[in-house]
Amino acid sequence: MRICIIYDCLYPWTVGGAERWYRALAERLAAEGHQVTYLTRRQWERADPPLIAGVQVIAVTAGGSLYQNGRRRILPPIRFGAGVATHLLRHGQAYDVVHVASFPYFSLLAVA
Repeated sequence: MRICIIYDCLYPWTVGGAERWYRALAERLAAEGHQVTYLTRRQWERADPPLIAGVQVIAVTAGGSLYQNGRRRILPPIRFGAGVATHLLRHGQAYDVVHVASFPYFSLLAVA
């Protein structure tokens, strides 16, 4: 199957439970022979992209800080949702399954 996983963060650049879970899911699906694409924000230097065996990682938007004064900023999720929408409009037919997190919410609108 051709599977697209959508989450705005990628472990180890962002450390958290969801980041670890989505990366592990992508790795496991790829190990089982599926074609896996992981859409995320760029959190790494352009010259040093993430290498995950069997997983194509695509940054649909630039990185940057997600939090300001201890609160999640609104603009990064909006940009991410727009980047996801653009990618899916261009390449969405290439996937059999699209798995999207419910957070940040704007990526859900792109999938809908």
